[in-house]
Amino acid sequence: MGMNHVMFKPYGIDELYAQLTQYLSVSLNHAASLEQIKSPENISVKPQWLSAFSEHEPINDIAQVFVLSMKDDIEALTLAINQGNSEQIRRIAHRVKGALSLVKLEHLANMAANLQASAEAETDFSLITQQATALQKEITAEIETTSNWLSTYD
Repeated sequence: MGMNHVMFKPYGIDELYAQLTQYLSVSLNHAASLEQIKSPENISVKPQWLSAFSEHEPINDIAQVFVLSMKDDIEALTLAINQGNSEQIRRIAHRVKGALSLVKLEHLANMAANLQASAEAETDFSLITQQATALQKEITAEIETTSNWLSTYD
């Protein structure tokens, strides 16, 4: 990480807004006033993993596919946990690990790899459940962030 800009105190809200909008996506309603646009609920942070893609790639489409496929995987993982099916959990963890690696969410890919290894080794099912639940929680947070960002483009 580095620094892109320095602001010296005192600075006004307009100067702060001008700097922040360079790094945040803003939901612009053309009929909205400047004050409405500056409102926190209209500003959505771009998910960090999307920065791995160039501006020439269809980032919105990639984000939508991510949200839909991860939701499906979360549901499938929940079903496999409820059924006590370690083999199905292993398969889902393997698939999710690959998808998360592709979008450079390495910390989540590592969680999926650990879950896959535990399910493969048929470790105590309570540990598998604990790992799966932690992974679901983290993926769900990423889905929410991405969905919020996508909603700024509706």
